[in-house]
Amino acid sequence: MALDLANGYIRKDVASASNVYYGYSYNTAAGDGDKVYAIRKVTTVGGVETVTWTNNSQMSYVSSWTNRAASFTAPSGSLGLTWSLSSGIFYNAQVSWSLLNGVDIYYVTVKNEGGQLLNLDGTPLRGMYVNEKTYTTDLFNQTSVSMGFVNPGTYSVMVTGKNIAGTTSSTATFNFS
Repeated sequence: MALDLANGYIRKDVASASNVYYGYSYNTAAGDGDKVYAIRKVTTVGGVETVTWTNNSQMSYVSSWTNRAASFTAPSGSLGLTWSLSSGIFYNAQVSWSLLNGVDIYYVTVKNEGGQLLNLDGTPLRGMYVNEKTYTTDLFNQTSVSMGFVNPGTYSVMVTGKNIAGTTSSTATFNFS
């Protein structure tokens, strides 16, 4: 079933003649703050319409209608990255951050001291596309991630908040001795 762009939206913002926002959702009873929207922005300049989507996808139903305008501007503010460490049989790290206005997707990159990309369980990321991949996992509207490591050592975790207009990132580096 194809998305009906002309009639399938459940919200429409025409407050600006040059920027019109359309909100599409599988939940027709969604509230403005619910993160269940794919938002289309139609910009008109000199009679030419340009269409962009939150998260660069018409199938990304993870945005809120409240943050529609912010979803199309470069992220700003601090991620406020914090972390806590524990050890026992394994070495564990819990990394947390703040949600940024207009950002729905957070990329988490975990590396060991040699710069090798790791899974969240601390094992090396393997597979035919690893050389092309630059991050460990992507999280939608989440503010924390847990990871475990078998061996002591120095690890870095970079969290990158991304939207259609840009990115912002913060890195935590910690050592298990």
